[in-house]
Amino acid sequence: MKKWIETDPDTGVDIYQLTSSAAGSRTVYGEQPLTDPAGNRTAVLRLGEQGTRLVLLDVDTGEEQEVATNVATAWHAWGPRVYYRESDADGGCRLVALDYQSLERQVYDLAIKADPSFSHGTVSCDGRYYAVVSGSLEDGGQVHLFDLASGGHEVIWEGDNCTVTHAQFSMGAAAADRHELLLQINEHRNGVKEDIHLILVPVPGYTPVRQLGGGTPQTLMCSGHQCWCGDAERVVFSTMYDEQAWGNLWLASVTDESARLVCRNHTYFGHVAATRCGRFWIADGHHEPETPVYAGRLDQAKYRRLFNARTRMKPKSQYGHTHLYATPDNRHIIFTSSRTGHEEVYVAVIPDYLWECLSTETLQRERRSPVWSGNSAAFKRTAAVG
Repeated sequence: MKKWIETDPDTGVDIYQLTSSAAGSRTVYGEQPLTDPAGNRTAVLRLGEQGTRLVLLDVDTGEEQEVATNVATAWHAWGPRVYYRESDADGGCRLVALDYQSLERQVYDLAIKADPSFSHGTVSCDGRYYAVVSGSLEDGGQVHLFDLASGGHEVIWEGDNCTVTHAQFSMGAAAADRHELLLQINEHRNGVKEDIHLILVPVPGYTPVRQLGGGTPQTLMCSGHQCWCGDAERVVFSTMYDEQAWGNLWLASVTDESARLVCRNHTYFGHVAATRCGRFWIADGHHEPETPVYAGRLDQAKYRRLFNARTRMKPKSQYGHTHLYATPDNRHIIFTSSRTGHEEVYVAVIPDYLWECLSTETLQRERRSPVWSGNSAAFKRTAAVG
């Protein structure tokens, strides 16, 4: 199904609902968009009592095709295939590469037993390497690397008193024979999460491991939302709101020793994604009542609201999180919203002039951000500036 919902009165963005089901549907995060290179098809998750199903959606028509059940998708942005891990009856693991258009399958035997702590995983831009993280706070975090060409498997990184999440391979053509693996390290002390920072592991070689120009002490603690910026070896990420800098969206390349603030934003940005061209970022106003979606330039301090996602997020869960991303041509932004009372997948049709105005218009007057209370979703508004 594809059903028109509303047109934003200020921007002209049309919002359509793409899915409708009894238990709901959601996007698969947004850091590395699971769409084909043309942006015609995207992979989403259909929830239900019989398990979670992987569904391919036609973005233009809303036509659906269920392809697998109870699998773990792997990040591989804007590629011709969607990757997912499945288990056999004996507990063995295999990785499946499914062509978005022909639905042809290529199966890789990972020669390892399924581990309940395995993450979604990520596949390198050339399709050779598959990385997945595992572990727990008690056992520490591990990063497994599978060479899909040779069948090799090894643990390339381990850490104590931490968990590892959101592994993402770099996407650029320049990385054809050298990949950067971005990892989110959640450090705990005495059972309490005290820091989140980002590291880079080169593949192959695995050394030296470097900390991306973010995380304490360069910035406040990372929020856990970050992504590569198209082919460029740069990462955009959000942190806790920095009242001294008046912002929480940061940019760093793999060679930078420190990150730079992207813009002085008036609200806390939560989920963040970058466009395929590497010029723009998109993010949600995570704690605002209507959950507005903003877009801005990565090379200039310009941003604007595009539309309202109108979702309601539940604390300490992924329910209602937008997990937004853009198709490669920037025509569509796909996101999750719980506006109907349960999660469904929506698409926003973005007029070209909205991207053009970010290149030509001056920045709107900035305001101080709402101040996070630290204990609840409550904010207090500070005085306007400018």
